Amino acid sequence: MRAYATSDPAGRDLRPWAQLVDDHGHDTILTLLDTLGTEDSADITVSTAHRAKGREWSSVRISDGFLAEPEPDENGRPGTINPTDARLAYVAITRARHHLDPSTLTWIHHHPAPHPARTVPTPGTANPETATASSPSADDHQPAGVAD
Repeated sequence: MRAYATSDPAGRDLRPWAQLVDDHGHDTILTLLDTLGTEDSADITVSTAHRAKGREWSSVRISDGFLAEPEPDENGRPGTINPTDARLAYVAITRARHHLDPSTLTWIHHHPAPHPARTVPTPGTANPETATASSPSADDHQPAGVAD
């Protein structure tokens, strides 16, 4: 698990758990886990974004280090957000029914859109370079840059 958590970007959310095992040992962690109650009786649930898929809570707080602001490129422009990270962030922020504390993702509000307005061919347009993409509608529930 440690190798996956430290070398594979998909395992990034396991890094804190790997650190706990490194700091306290697996026997201590397993003993503590045996003393935990069920989620139904808990006041707070800690979950990875992957495990949260399909679930909801009244209130959600995005933890520190969930999705760090991408490093600027060599010209100082904001770095590109990895599409996989963007989709995972979308899952995380849409788990809240009533209250979302996205404080660790506030940088996203000043980050530019991932692509300038794209040109797409429209029916009857001979030159796709002159056609412009339509604005997202109210029915479009995915944030910019997130695609299936």
